[in-house]
Amino acid sequence: MQRKAKDIPGLLLSRAKEMPEAVVSFSLSEGGHWSAYSWEDFLKDSLSAAVFFSKLGLRRGDILLIMANSSKWWDVVQMAGFFCGAIVGGISPYDTKDRIHRLMKVLRPRCVVLQEEDWLDRFSTDILAEVFVVCIEEKAGRDGIESLLPLVEASQEEIETLAYFQTDKEEDLPAIVVSSSGTTGPEKIFSFSHSQVMMACERVAAQILPSVTGGRTVCWLPLSNLFQRMVNFVAWMKGFSIYYVSDPRALLSLLPGISPDVLVGVPRFFEKFQEEAMKKILKQPLLKILLDKALALKSLQEREEDGRQGLGIWKTLALSLLDRLVLRRVRMKLGKNVKFLLSGSAPISQDVLEWYRRLDLPIFEAYGISENILPIAMNTPTSYRMGSVGRPVPGNEVKISREGEILVKGQCISRDLLEKDAYRVRLEEGFLRTGDLGRIDEDGFLFLLDRKDAVFKTSTGHRVYAGEIESTLSRLPYVAFCVVVGRGRKIPVAVIDLKKDFIAQDIISFFMEKACQDISNQLAPFPPQSRPVGVVLLTGRFSPRTGELTETFKVKRYVVETKYKGAIDRLYSRLDDLEFSVEEVEENGVVCTLGRLYR
Repeated sequence: MQRKAKDIPGLLLSRAKEMPEAVVSFSLSEGGHWSAYSWEDFLKDSLSAAVFFSKLGLRRGDILLIMANSSKWWDVVQMAGFFCGAIVGGISPYDTKDRIHRLMKVLRPRCVVLQEEDWLDRFSTDILAEVFVVCIEEKAGRDGIESLLPLVEASQEEIETLAYFQTDKEEDLPAIVVSSSGTTGPEKIFSFSHSQVMMACERVAAQILPSVTGGRTVCWLPLSNLFQRMVNFVAWMKGFSIYYVSDPRALLSLLPGISPDVLVGVPRFFEKFQEEAMKKILKQPLLKILLDKALALKSLQEREEDGRQGLGIWKTLALSLLDRLVLRRVRMKLGKNVKFLLSGSAPISQDVLEWYRRLDLPIFEAYGISENILPIAMNTPTSYRMGSVGRPVPGNEVKISREGEILVKGQCISRDLLEKDAYRVRLEEGFLRTGDLGRIDEDGFLFLLDRKDAVFKTSTGHRVYAGEIESTLSRLPYVAFCVVVGRGRKIPVAVIDLKKDFIAQDIISFFMEKACQDISNQLAPFPPQSRPVGVVLLTGRFSPRTGELTETFKVKRYVVETKYKGAIDRLYSRLDDLEFSVEEVEENGVVCTLGRLYR
């Protein structure tokens, strides 16, 4: 059964042999205690689950889809699929019935594994007739549904019949299948082989954890997302213990107890932590004064260091004292061991990056696309430039086209792009067009400028950089998400989702008028021809469940434009009325506020 770790199952086999009793993960019990899970048990359960699926009819080359919350059982089922020779993919727990139907029609899986039996209601009956369904929970009551738990331990003879142990060692089989986030259009499907997965993991590990073995990290994003799955693979490779948090809403309260060494998240998480930290500090005026003074000294220290000067002894002593009194208290909310933070899946604002850096918790931003399992570029502890997404990761060849688009070539790009005619249009001399605009500075750091399709022209011929405007508006403390629209129109407008916490229902009309004034002021630096003249204001409406956001909280532009088209059209018609200021309308059962911006 021994095999060199050329793939993820091989990594599990070698880990279980080398360190059988070491802890691979922790899960939160119903009593609120963390339960340890060893490499030996992980292997035993994965092999037993593989035999279970094999007996049901899962074969080499079949597609296995998992729809479950992040937990050790997600990874056990995934590993079982690998041992059966299957190609494993995920369905987000947040996915709508329509998107699940589209994915099922395109992928045609052999097996679907669900966390809960009730989730079957989001599947079409005709599609389910073509697959076998397995429920992770112990009691599946519906006819024709198998329960994975409790697992029956497999015999050695049964294990040796699994496809993994019957396959040519040199054959590079497909391992995982991924659907793109669909932020600008319908989803696309890509697959990656075992060698591509391992190559990507090895290169990421070498970049961010070159000399580190062992530690703690957290799995809290849906494992249907490639970003989180890769984090787990790299954690296994580097001997980290993974803490599974199945409910992301509980993460902030659990972090001090978990105390991760490396914390991986998406921009919305880091924004949320900053907001919650500041809310608590604002309730203590003295603490707020001390924090402001500490952050001001950190800012001064950065400027002085850029000029090769020091703070001076008294300011250095003051900063050291303030660090112990207040900055350390904020850092401890993320756990006492955290060494650095890693952000991906979407751009993060400069303001947020600066706030964390002044806490001595730098966020290392990474950049990748669904079509390439290896991140294209990433900042690391030894190669970091704030505002950039880092230098290209070895294994990627990156250049900028004449139009300013980021192009990438490498062995970890999905082979589907090379083999399927529908995708070849995205290739330019062997390089993949990413759809993102960027620049590379003199030191080789890559900076993202915007999505190519987020730059559009109005009917008057003026170019609008939607991403830049959206980033500016997102700095307002009550703006959660923003989309600028207006392609082919005379002037752009913005659809803005406001944070519920900032709006009291009894003063909502006053707040909306004030918001329009604030937004106008925020947009003042932009040229009048490309500056939005009106807004559609919503309150806490965007979410993965309602379709406006991906599972990693990226805004789906095309969904927003389509879903709120009626309100957008109404806004454009009202802007011709000089008496129009603020108006409340209903769109698809959602109350929207339309507002004119001041010029």
